[in-house]
Order: sequence, then C-alpha cells, then structure tokens
Amino acid sequence: MTHARLLFHVSVHAREKSMRTVLSQRVLIVLATTATLSGCTSNSAVNNDADAKVRPDAGSDATSAIDASPDVGVDGGGDAATSGCTSAYDTNSNARELYWGTLHEHTAWSLDAYFAGTTTFTPEEAYQFAQGKTSRSLGGKTLQHTSATKLDWVAITDHSEFFETQYACIFNDDQKPTSAYNSKYCTEGLPGGPSGGYQKVGFYRQAQLAPTERGSGDEAVPNHAALCKESPNESTVNGAYDCEGFQKTLWEKAKTLADKYNDTQNCSFATLQAYEYSSNAEVIPGKNKIYNMHRNVIFRSSETTSTPLDFISYPTVDQMWSALDAECVAGSESATSSKKCNAISIPHNPNDSAGNKWNMSSDSVNKLRSRFETLVEIHQHKGSSECLNSQKDGKDGENGYDSWCEFELATTTTGATDAKNAAGDPICYDEVDAGTRTGDPCRKADKAGYVREGLGKGLVEYSKQTGNAKYNPLKLGITASTDSHNGTPGYTIEENWAGHTGITDSTAAGRTAVSTVAGPNTLRLNNPGGITAVWAKHRKREDIYDALAAREAYGTSGTKIAVYFFQVWDDKDWCGAFDAAALRASGAVPMGSNLVPSTDATKKPRFVVYAKKDARFTATSGDESHNIYELDLVQTLVENGAAVDHVFKVKSSTSGGESTMCKVFSATDVATDGKTLAYTSTTPSLWYARVLETASFSWRKYDCDALKGTANACATDITGTNYDYNTALGKINERAWTSPIWLLP
Repeated sequence: MTHARLLFHVSVHAREKSMRTVLSQRVLIVLATTATLSGCTSNSAVNNDADAKVRPDAGSDATSAIDASPDVGVDGGGDAATSGCTSAYDTNSNARELYWGTLHEHTAWSLDAYFAGTTTFTPEEAYQFAQGKTSRSLGGKTLQHTSATKLDWVAITDHSEFFETQYACIFNDDQKPTSAYNSKYCTEGLPGGPSGGYQKVGFYRQAQLAPTERGSGDEAVPNHAALCKESPNESTVNGAYDCEGFQKTLWEKAKTLADKYNDTQNCSFATLQAYEYSSNAEVIPGKNKIYNMHRNVIFRSSETTSTPLDFISYPTVDQMWSALDAECVAGSESATSSKKCNAISIPHNPNDSAGNKWNMSSDSVNKLRSRFETLVEIHQHKGSSECLNSQKDGKDGENGYDSWCEFELATTTTGATDAKNAAGDPICYDEVDAGTRTGDPCRKADKAGYVREGLGKGLVEYSKQTGNAKYNPLKLGITASTDSHNGTPGYTIEENWAGHTGITDSTAAGRTAVSTVAGPNTLRLNNPGGITAVWAKHRKREDIYDALAAREAYGTSGTKIAVYFFQVWDDKDWCGAFDAAALRASGAVPMGSNLVPSTDATKKPRFVVYAKKDARFTATSGDESHNIYELDLVQTLVENGAAVDHVFKVKSSTSGGESTMCKVFSATDVATDGKTLAYTSTTPSLWYARVLETASFSWRKYDCDALKGTANACATDITGTNYDYNTALGKINERAWTSPIWLLP
C-alpha cells in the first residue's frame, strides 16, 4: 500500500477507541517519513480566477507552465474535430461523436492529496493538463498529454468533506488569510508548524473529518473538525469558526474554475461541476468493519446544490440521495421550477465495498437510487471491479469461471504465497485491520462487491416486483477513471506512469516497494487507472452529461478503444459495412438502453459489437500493437430467482489481433459454459460487451527496467519466482467495458 493510501485509509477508518493508539502510531510512522519535505515553496505561477493563494508547498516537485486563460478553438481529442459547436449530429440526427473524459480526479484542493505532496496542482492546473497545455514534473518524470491522449471533458471531484478546513487552514486569498489561518489548530498541523509539521497527527485526522467516535452498537458518528465546534479561543487548538462559510466559499471557487474552463464558444473542451461524497462510515451490524461507500456527484450545468452534500452532514448514502432530491432532479429528468439542477451520483471502486454498495433499502430509497445512480465506476487505480472468480483455478465455463475476470485486481496476499480460505478465495491483507488480524479475506477479494454482482442483484430485485411500477434499483451504466491525487486527469500512460498519490509513489522504487505494514508486494496493488468514453451529440457540457445520464458511455483501462454496441432484430450483416448512424436509424438499441421485445415471437435479439484500436498505437504487430484481440458478450439473466452469467467469446482470426473487429452475436453462438444465447421476452436480462487488446507491457516493466541492478521488489514477483515480463505481472490485456443493454419486461 502506498503511503498516501495508508494516510487516507487510516484517517477515514479510525473510529474505534480500541484502535486509536495503533492507528495513530501507524500514521505517525508514515508521516514521519515525509517530515523532511516541509519548508519548500511553490514554483507554480497561476493567475487563478478565484484569486486563491495557498500555504507554502508541502513537498510537491510539481512544475507547471500555465496560460492563465483557457485555450479555445482547439480539438479536445475526440474522434471527430468540431468547428465551433457543430458536429456530425447537426446534419445527421443519428450520428454521435466519441468524446473522452474522466469523472474522478483530485487536486491540491483535496486534503489527502495536499498531504501527499500535491500542493501546487489545483483545479486550474488540472484543467490545463487535461488539454495537453501544461506538464507535471513528478518523481523525475515529465507528464504531459499529447494530442492523442488529451481529454475532451473533465469532472474534478475533490473531497467535499475537506473543503471547510482546507479553505480555513491552507488558503490565503489575496494575502488576506481566513480568521482561522493563523490559529494554533491550523499552524500546528501544517509543514513547518511549531509541533513538528507532518508528524502532528491530530490536525490531519480531524481535518480528514472522518468518524472518530462510535455511537451505541455499530452506528458511526461523523464529526466536524474541532476547529468548527467551540467558541473562538486562539489559545487552544479548538476554536469555532465559520466552517460552513469556508466550505461554501471553496465550493464556489471550484465552480468558478469549472465554468472558466468550460468552452461554450467553440466546444473545444468541456467541464462538469462535481465533487466527491467520501463516506466510509457504513458498517455491517455486528461485523465492526467499515466499507467504501464513496460517490462522485456530477451536475448537468452551473446550477448545483448550494453546498456539497458531504458525509459529515449526511452520514449515509440514503440521506445524501434524499438531500440531493430536495434540490435537484435526477439523471435525465427535466428540472422543475423548484429544482433547478440535474445530478447523478456514481459509486466508485465497489471492489472495496464487500457488496455494501448494492445494499437494498426501503422502496422509496431504492427508487431514489434508481433515479440518481445511473452509472458505476468499473476501473480505477485501486483495481478493476468487473468480476471475481470464486475459484482461482479453473477454465472458462466451469462453475461460472471467466478467464478475463481478474484484470488488475487490487488484492494482496499476507505473505509470499497465494493462500486461500475454505471458500477458495484468496486470503488477503485487510486495509482496515492491517497487522492486527491475519487470515481474513481482503475486502477487495469479496466477490459480492464487483460490478457484475451488482448488475445481477438489480435484475433479481426487479424480478421480484409486480405491477406496472417495476424498476431496477441497480440499472448501472459503466465508467472508468483514475482517482488520481496528482491533479493529472486521464493520464493513464503505462510507459510513463508516475503513480497516483503525490510524492508517496512518484518513484519506481516507491511504486514497486513492499509495504512496511503487512508485507504485500505492491506490483499487484495499483495501475494507471482508466478513462470514460461517451457517445454524445456535441463536445458540450450538457451533451456530455446527457450521454452519461442515458448510459451511452463506457469505460476503458486507459486506452482509447472505440467501441460500438447495439441490439437489433433483423438479419442484416451489420459487420459487412459497419455504419453506426445507419444502425441507429434502423431502430437499433444502443448501449445503456432497454431492449423492447419484438412483436414477432419467433425473433431472437442479436448484438452488434464493433471495436477499433486506439489510434495512438501505430504498430501493426508485436507486443505494443494494441490491436483488438477479442470481443466478448456477457449475458446476465434471472434463472430460478438467481442471477446467472453466460460469457460468449470470439477471438481475432489472427494471433496478432486486428485494427478493427466486428461480431454480431446471435442465438446460434455458444457461451464458454456450452449454453446458447438465452432469451425469452419475460425474463429480466442484460448484455454488455467487453473488448480486449493484444497483450502489452504494463507499467511494471518500465519501472522494473529502471530499477535493474538495485535491490527492489522486481527481483521476485508475489509468488516468489523470478520476475518475468511474460507473466501476468509483466503483460496485460488492456480493455473496454460497455454499458449494458437491458430487458426489463
């Protein structure tokens, strides 16, 4: 586990009184390793509309060359350049353009990023970086998007829970500090403070605004920072200030910057108003554990909630949805006069939730979820969340085994062997109880937390309902992002990756090191993360949002694979002369939508999958061709009251893959388990496409090459054998996952 991840997880999980001493000591150890970084000054020169200055640089080696005004009139990286705000849609209503972006990025305005050394890369720099207009220097590497990797749109999702103390203690607007800026509370917790800077745990834990107390039973009680609680008294650490005002001020600054970089004139780049709701407070009664319940909240326009709905004020996701409903309408619904904003919430890395992100509640709350949660994050730097095999050894089709499930998993064993528990799942290092409990399955190895499980659970819940008001509480489209805390949106370059948490993993040695806490080899922990594609009408904020709300979106593991996914009833050879606009014009159902049963009971649905390789990769063969290797169709349907999966796979006709592949899956195709494509018009079902590239080298090769001749973790992989670039640790099959198409009769 990287230092920054430990910082974040310890802070958000520190709740039980019996654990406080141990947890504090762990933080103290990690913080002490960075204590020498205090005292540096920022080398970033930014003309920020928000006129915000921050405290001296806490150790970031970031550099930036920022043009203070956003560049307009430049193609933002989509497949089709726009002239002004026009696109192919304007002459053909069935045409859509492919636009690339990210829905989960952090900057120096997230306090965990700030304490990890990202102190100069604010949203201003992040928006510039996403367009390829500025670089980031980190760990001896220069990071910068090219015209082939830059983004079309971005949502910056800094942690809303941090806004109040972040603004109070770190900002110094126009050299006019906040009333709390020079308080003992703020100064003692910052670099260079009188009590040891980074080594002072109190400020950091409190400023993270995590629940540090427990109520009766298993109830988690979130707390505001002590700064916000009592009457002002500068002689003590505790002094009450206008924390609500601090939070609202920083939220308005974030909104101002998002609007500044949203190019409404030429549609060269779009931004979405957004923040992260960072709840780790929900527990399983009697289990005494905390699970990741985070959501990224995304708005359609500049109209947003008056303040971020953070988990301090709204301790459960149910409460957050209810509060969101009070101010906004959900998804693609039309705003009313009393609710002026449109919003969606996106659960991220559910692999760390042990299935709790799919918890069912009352009917009214489930309906709220079904309206606001139209998407889920399937991949990010803390691992992929598509699916997990119950048995680690097997072959396709046996007991539900899917050989492509376990891609970039963030599971880590407690030692040098892949031990398993009685259920056949890997025994893993538990991030909450590191070092105090051994032999527990790691939460990320809990199959229940993966996206395929959630999608299936939604179908089962739907199948139990009767009448005309049925709804699927987990009708989730697919996205992917990085969750980077470096202010570098969408930077997923395997050969030049510099980590995701500031100075803590900015070097090859740091990224490949063995954790000092429990010993897992981090070669299996992290990856550069992913990006999201939308099929939208224009490169405009509202059109990007509308595509997301309609689930015409898909996620990739970092490459720009163009993927089309449609359902049709006819027998036409759509692959012979592929034409997406013609497909749509024919009545084909695109990804994210509902299949409507044919009036002809003899007809069976067919599914068209077309993929085109990332144009960045020009090689026609070899390890780095990134050709399309395989097209998969995953079907989930309800059988005997349970969700059952069938996976249909077709490989390229050549071993080296192809630049494009197309397949029309039909009732004659056979899944890996020997089943044909099942369909009855009364059976709740879903289908999604998965596209795989040929194997290519991951970031591990490049880091391990850089470390040759030194003592490092690359000498052996996690199984204890010599590190081999041809093993799964050295090569990966980059991929894309589409949003499903549903049958909800």
